[in-house]
Amino acid sequence: MRILSRYILNEFLKIFLLILVIMISLFLVIDFFERIDEFIIRHSTATDCIKYFIFKIPWITFLMVPPSVLLSTVIVTSIFSRNNELTAMKACGISLVRIFTPVLATTLVLVLLTILFNEYIIPFTTMKANHIFYVKVRKQNPKGIFKRDRIWFHSEDGSIWNIQLFDPDTNTIKGISIYRYDKGMMIRQRIDATLVTWIDRRWHFSDVVIRTFHKDGTFSTDYFKEKNIIVSGTPEDLKEVQKRPEEMSLREISRYVRKIRREGFDDTRYTVDMHRKLSFPFISLVMTLIGIPLSLRSSRSGGMTFCIGLSIVIGFSFYFIFSMGISLGYNGGLPPLLAAWGANLIFITMGLYLLLTVRQ
Repeated sequence: MRILSRYILNEFLKIFLLILVIMISLFLVIDFFERIDEFIIRHSTATDCIKYFIFKIPWITFLMVPPSVLLSTVIVTSIFSRNNELTAMKACGISLVRIFTPVLATTLVLVLLTILFNEYIIPFTTMKANHIFYVKVRKQNPKGIFKRDRIWFHSEDGSIWNIQLFDPDTNTIKGISIYRYDKGMMIRQRIDATLVTWIDRRWHFSDVVIRTFHKDGTFSTDYFKEKNIIVSGTPEDLKEVQKRPEEMSLREISRYVRKIRREGFDDTRYTVDMHRKLSFPFISLVMTLIGIPLSLRSSRSGGMTFCIGLSIVIGFSFYFIFSMGISLGYNGGLPPLLAAWGANLIFITMGLYLLLTVRQ
């Protein structure tokens, strides 16, 4: 059985790696032709262009692993069925589950590797790629960075904002300190507030303390329960500071969810993104469980071409349901856990049923 397992594993890995390389290459070619005009028009260097696409490869690989697993599973099963190798194995008393155990085990390893890949590599490389495209190519100034769940924002008038929490859905700031400087870069005013809301195209401060520093070294303090203060910066500027979900690791986004939940803000969208980061790698296992029985059933009548076409239809159907669940989760139509894991549960149940009922 060890010889047989190695044979099945080698055939699966050869086809999987070939398909994965082809799909990554196709994705890169399409992305290249979509982006190259902007690189040329904005007179970007060839180095930035090459670095951008190199940094995009981990994210593309992450997206292409599940469909590659599905296609390789279908092709390997169809080849074994066409060459009567499955018939010979079953004639020796080996069950279908035992035959495809190496494939299932390899898929589980791929799931674990994908989770680690998404946790430690993709956030860094995606941030680098976005920095090249938006800062170096489009010349957008980086206005802020995350640091320990705090946002540091440099406004157009030269003031610096330290924001504890910003809710982009309600345009609300929880905890803020604004530092204003004179031309000599000496601090002349500090504004602290517990709550800031965007009302009628201006910031409305609550529980605000304004400290004004004078040239003689003294300062004065004023307290206001409510006050409108004219400052340079809009919610749209702050939204540019927000990290994209693909730039955050699972630990970062889970820590951020706990923080906004503790502060009393709506955490639905971020909770959905957190569960999606964990559920997406398991799509590979779902594709394996659904691909094996369907290719066994369809290879008897339609051959390999029919199996590949059917797997493409299954893949599109899965991603449609998966994307629809995420959208419903964002809008509150589904609980975050069900929104991210619903498609996996539906197709994995279908795959197990087909695998257990397929003719031995």
